[in-house]
Amino acid sequence: MKNIEIDFFRSIVENMNYGIYRTTPDGKILYVNNAFLEMIRCPSLDILKVHNLENETNELKFRAPEFKQRIEENGKVLNFESEWIRYDRTLIFVTESAWKIKDNSLNSFFYDGIVEDITDRKQAEEEKSMLIIQLQSAVSEVKTLSGLLPICSVCKKIRDDDGNWNQVENYINQHTEAEFSHGICPECAKKLYPNYA
Repeated sequence: MKNIEIDFFRSIVENMNYGIYRTTPDGKILYVNNAFLEMIRCPSLDILKVHNLENETNELKFRAPEFKQRIEENGKVLNFESEWIRYDRTLIFVTESAWKIKDNSLNSFFYDGIVEDITDRKQAEEEKSMLIIQLQSAVSEVKTLSGLLPICSVCKKIRDDDGNWNQVENYINQHTEAEFSHGICPECAKKLYPNYA
């Protein structure tokens, strides 16, 4: 029965979509599942074991100093977001949960953890933030006229919210980004200046 349970849990760990690992507290890598290797684009566990999660190198960057501090203080870290540099030197964003585990038979501690690649989500959030900033900028630059405008049918002045009557040009200048340049249309030119039209 014990072998069946071991095989069952091994199958779950190896076929899971999340990266799973075991390290020593000082960063020595003892085990990672296939999903972890795929996530960081490393060909094998043997190659990965050469590296230490605590030591940032030109090739790899994993464990942030705050991570170690939190797990030592609390015995666990939940949903810790950080940036890693993969084996192919590309950037990845991850969320990591880990626990400090004591192995009584060996009288030593390990960190067991689960890692999820959240790169796509972070990029989508960044794109959304940029779009919001662009929209807020556009809204602040655009003033629009909307609703019912009370306008005098004779002199064409517009009544504002305070009940004051304003020239059309003044009202539009105050409520939009539009600017006016003045001229005379041909019909008015004929009426006002018949000798010159």
